[in-house]
Amino acid sequence: MKQQLSLILASVFLITLACSTIAVGQNWTMVNYDDSMSRHSNQTEIGKDNVNQLEVKWILNTGSTIEDSPLIVGNTGYVQNNKYQVIAFDMDTGLNKWKYDPKTGSSPAHGIAYDKGVIYAPTGPNGTVVALNADHGKKIWESPALQPLGGSFVLTSPPLIWKDYVIAGSAFGDVVLQGPPASKGTVTALDKKTGKIVWQINTTAGEWVTGENASTNGGATVWTGGAIDTDKGIVYLPCGNPAPDFDTSSRPGENLYSNNVIAVNITTGKILWATPFIAAGTVLNVTIPDTHDWDTCWGTNLVTINSSKGPEKIVIGHNKRGDIMAMNSTTGKPIWWENVAYLYRTDVPAMPNGSGAVWPSPSGESMHIQPLMRIMSMLP
Repeated sequence: MKQQLSLILASVFLITLACSTIAVGQNWTMVNYDDSMSRHSNQTEIGKDNVNQLEVKWILNTGSTIEDSPLIVGNTGYVQNNKYQVIAFDMDTGLNKWKYDPKTGSSPAHGIAYDKGVIYAPTGPNGTVVALNADHGKKIWESPALQPLGGSFVLTSPPLIWKDYVIAGSAFGDVVLQGPPASKGTVTALDKKTGKIVWQINTTAGEWVTGENASTNGGATVWTGGAIDTDKGIVYLPCGNPAPDFDTSSRPGENLYSNNVIAVNITTGKILWATPFIAAGTVLNVTIPDTHDWDTCWGTNLVTINSSKGPEKIVIGHNKRGDIMAMNSTTGKPIWWENVAYLYRTDVPAMPNGSGAVWPSPSGESMHIQPLMRIMSMLP
């Protein structure tokens, strides 16, 4: 069933269908809509009473898989495919307005961002972030490679924008593409005007990445973006699984900050708090080392609730085991938690090659698939 679903989704990602009109003030400027990762638009033109009337208006084929939601600004859409090409297209016709090609290899691309007339995009195997003029696609600047190229480092994460900062996380710490060492996770802040590095922090810490196995171990990469508290200048980021994925012999004990949600001060790069999803003593009661590739990812929504103390901001994160946790945005202290997946033999370590009857499996990724948004249009 999973294999069939993957094939269907892959075919859908090869095309992008767009809405015929976008109301003023309702632009989709980040891969998850806004700074808080709400993934929610307040548009009401399409709803439960007319969704069955949707029809294909046009198809844009970019020649490579598209895994992220397109951005929409006015009458222009922007999307990035897995060759890291950024394509601007007309929302009414689907015709290409411009294309930027960094001429790099292919790997999963997880999104771009728009801010004040500029598109910010990762370049995958090139390891850089580029700033492109949104009107004509000309490159404004390109950052340095955010980590040494080679091994498993690839930059896939959607950039996050706050004031004069562009925030980017690394990726693929657990996939050695060109041989060891495994990539160790980082988060980097760039100057929005120049692309120069302002600060960079490691998302791995402790003996497991500094001792005798330092060249073997890695991971804890921030490859799926995060949510920003624009009032406080704090970004909430999910850190992925440790590596090697399925063999813990080189990384016993705690593997900080893998499988954590972390809060980072955007001005200084200081980690303010870290809350584990898979670690000894976690409230989720997952006490074995992660041998299942259960990244904490595609979460960290920042939401405001009405509490007994009045409006309160909380962070909601999740992982590929199907765990959801709400955390105090100031301290990271868990407020509530739940598992929403069917669990089978998840207390049994996976085989070194990832095989074994376990659900969610290392490739099952129960919480990994993003919602498909804005892929069909309401014909006039």
